[in-house]
Amino acid sequence: MNIGIKYKNNTEIPEELFLTNYKINKDLVFPKLNSKGISILKNFEKINFFIGANNSGKSRFLRGVFKLNKPQIEVFKGDASILELFSNVKNIYGRVLNYSSRNMRNIRNNIENYAKLSNIDNRVDILKYLTSKIDLELFTNLENEILFEIESLEKKGILQQDINYLNNVKEIIKLNKILSKDLLFHQENIISKRKYIPVLRYANANDNLNKSTFLETIKENYKIETDVFIGLDLFDSIRHLQGEEFKIQERKDKFEEFLSINFFDNQRIKITSSNDKRKIRFLIGDEERFLWDLGDGLQSIILLMFPIFTASNNDWIFIDEPENHLHPGYQKIFLRTILEDEYLKKKNLKLFMTTHSNHFLDASILSKDVSIFQFEKINEKSITIEYLKKPTKDTLDILGVSNSSVLIANSSIWVEGPTDRKYLSYWLRQYSINKGESPLIEDIDFAFFEYGGSLISHYLFDDKFNEANEIVKEEINSFAISNKIYLLADNDNAKGTTKKGKRKKELEILSKNKKNFKYQNTEVVEIENLLPSKIILSFSKILLKEERLFDEIKELKIKQSDFKKIGLGKFYEDLFVKNGIPKTSHKAFKAISGTLNTSYKFRLCDFLIESGIDYKELINENLLLNKIIKELYRFVKQ
Repeated sequence: MNIGIKYKNNTEIPEELFLTNYKINKDLVFPKLNSKGISILKNFEKINFFIGANNSGKSRFLRGVFKLNKPQIEVFKGDASILELFSNVKNIYGRVLNYSSRNMRNIRNNIENYAKLSNIDNRVDILKYLTSKIDLELFTNLENEILFEIESLEKKGILQQDINYLNNVKEIIKLNKILSKDLLFHQENIISKRKYIPVLRYANANDNLNKSTFLETIKENYKIETDVFIGLDLFDSIRHLQGEEFKIQERKDKFEEFLSINFFDNQRIKITSSNDKRKIRFLIGDEERFLWDLGDGLQSIILLMFPIFTASNNDWIFIDEPENHLHPGYQKIFLRTILEDEYLKKKNLKLFMTTHSNHFLDASILSKDVSIFQFEKINEKSITIEYLKKPTKDTLDILGVSNSSVLIANSSIWVEGPTDRKYLSYWLRQYSINKGESPLIEDIDFAFFEYGGSLISHYLFDDKFNEANEIVKEEINSFAISNKIYLLADNDNAKGTTKKGKRKKELEILSKNKKNFKYQNTEVVEIENLLPSKIILSFSKILLKEERLFDEIKELKIKQSDFKKIGLGKFYEDLFVKNGIPKTSHKAFKAISGTLNTSYKFRLCDFLIESGIDYKELINENLLLNKIIKELYRFVKQ
């Protein structure tokens, strides 16, 4: 998602955005206007983290974007803003409609009809265009007719000026398609309301600490007077929801359901507000407790999640340092809920947050819905912002992250790479839901340790490395001082006579003799080979250049045993060819080893999670996967 900020001069934007020069990936963004009077901010997603050292300008930038007037903000998907596209289309229309040629008479009539049908005159007023209705079938038919006429004319041989004319017509159709998609995207993502949640937030009001004191402080320091949630208005917000219609009350119900699942073992939760000294009460099962009895960590997550669950569709929420008073495990719950909760996903919220938390960034690596912007202050008048696809070593250094930061959970799960983490997290969560228990909490109950590419991967899995047993024992013993270790490794069809096979045997013996160490071999080529046959078959449509080719195989009956001992890349290739789909119709999904390449491994992992498949479907005719998940769950819980 890209954001266009429309303004004529610096007086029309908040001072946070024009008193400092902001450069994003070396391009000056504020204060600067392009030829269309727009500053462009690119690469935003559902969740956007602003990171940087103290006093790097990230909070100031956050408040500046929050203060913009809604009509100034244009949301679009492509490289050019809607106004830029519209201007380009309008200019080309002018050249086309003013051109006169006997050869072009028929096509000119059609392009005039096309102009009327595409409401080009109405696009000066974007909102008017968005509310207009287009006969899409007629629109498409006219496009096809124009393109067919162009093809016929080009075959005849025509004058150069006529060729230029036809190129302009084709450009109109191309830009018009992009513009239509962007306008639809804009309509679906246009801002509803905004909410600012400052660092200064607290839940329990009293005679000496009241709402007006906090709001006056925010007003004086940041010049923000409206749309602020500080926590002290939680009582009034709950009371307001209790008297609203069903659809509004549903927001509170969903928030109570979130608390029940994540913190109270699925007990029924009811939140009420009482006039008795303005107390907020929580009915947890049959027990009544006040807000202040729940502990600081839970109060903090309530203050963050309540305005999110009760937000309207398409709201934008700005939060300064959400990690304050949150245990790393609660931080993971916070982020996971925003990304995965079906009710919140339907709201289409956008969140902008400053943070110093490596735990947020750690979780963000696994999601395509998170963007990271790293701030660096050059001097008092200049700040650079770098868009990061994922955190770097420099990022972690800025946040002061050390190796010991991960040694805080009750158990550590060692995996080869990021997709293994995603699979195990999802499987454990579905297993907990199936058991009717609260999900295990990452960074409290367990933490992941990726060993792929580090020394351990060499002496565990590299045949050239000779010293195995003593080094393995020494390393595992050193880590096990801090926590229990569950080590998952791909089988890779290693034979017992190889060095790799012998080391596998040694680890199995070590696992039997140590209560705080569990070695688990996938028993199949890779973790992906454990997936249900239903998912494996459905995913094949993504591997074909044309989705219609999926019709050739969608009715096939495949079993987990069909791909248990073969790399999935080779399995898919053989499956397609066997059913009449030539290699020329395959995408480049197979690695040299016969497995899926890294890109398609990530896509398969996302495909599984986005399918929402539950535990019963996950283990259907898959006893091995059921065994692995159950043993992992027991190991973490013991």
